[in-house]
Amino acid sequence: MSLVPGRRHTRVRTAVRPKDTPDAIVARLLAQIGWARVRIRYVLLDRAFYSASVVRALTQRNVRFVIPMVRRGHAVERFFARGTRGWFEHTIRCRRSRDGSAPVRVAVVPGRSWHRPLVFACSPGFERLPQVILDYRTRFGIETSYRQLGECLARTTCADPVYRLLLVGVSLLIRAWWIAARGVTLGEIRWNLILILTPVPIDTHQPAGRAHFIVP
Repeated sequence: MSLVPGRRHTRVRTAVRPKDTPDAIVARLLAQIGWARVRIRYVLLDRAFYSASVVRALTQRNVRFVIPMVRRGHAVERFFARGTRGWFEHTIRCRRSRDGSAPVRVAVVPGRSWHRPLVFACSPGFERLPQVILDYRTRFGIETSYRQLGECLARTTCADPVYRLLLVGVSLLIRAWWIAARGVTLGEIRWNLILILTPVPIDTHQPAGRAHFIVP
């Protein structure tokens, strides 16, 4: 998902299999972005991607990032203490030794309740604390985009992951069409597509050899 002022565009997509690791998913998405020749200013990731392997994958590609920190382990408790604010240095260490570790900058921003500060793992390049939270808040509209995707996603009982991913891609194209067609509701676009893609019976008494269906 790419963010531009007033709009969100889904640029790439990938299927997620049970054995896929977060860093492998990120690597595939970044590769697709590279093929599309889209310049990345920074990425805003969900807390599910908070891991040393993901941080290393982003750092190796010189991609700036903001990821909510997971409150796990004694080493991070100081960031979540009441009244904490500012920039800190931290090293993410994985429980599995093969995942290694990765250094990050930690941004601690007061939340709505002073009892729970907002803590983010960031790459170098972010200087102002307020800007970190303002940038990350732009990500929250992604959930709305997924809801809109679901409204035009075709239903299927097919278990083929390639076909199901194709349907997701089609629904994303429909949503992109709706974004471009200002003043038109998503329901109107869906109905127009039904009319376009549904064969309409015509006069069955036509001479032989002529088609009995037309597509508006």
